[in-house]
Amino acid sequence: MQHPVNLIDPHYLSFIENFLPKARAKGLGRIAMKTNAIGAITRNKIATIQECLRFAWSQDVDTVVSGVETIEQLEENVLACKTFQAMSAAEMKELLARTAKGPIGPKIENYKREA
Repeated sequence: MQHPVNLIDPHYLSFIENFLPKARAKGLGRIAMKTNAIGAITRNKIATIQECLRFAWSQDVDTVVSGVETIEQLEENVLACKTFQAMSAAEMKELLARTAKGPIGPKIENYKREA
């Protein structure tokens, strides 16, 4: 199953909280996408690409699909992958506390609808 996984997601209609555990329980593969919320996270200066990728890779997913527009972006993603270390619970808590203070929901994840 392919679904959004990013550091804004836990704050509104969360795929991470609502979908991932159910998919894992059914033995389904999980492919994370929209790690940068179609560019909205970096465009709004909420987090860096490295933070977006590291957060997504630290979730209960099997793989991450990350779009790129330039060779430089591809090289940045490859470096992030090569140097990846899973986020600790404390790092994740700190990052989510920070991202909760900014815009969330459809303001950033425009593929989610108002509840």
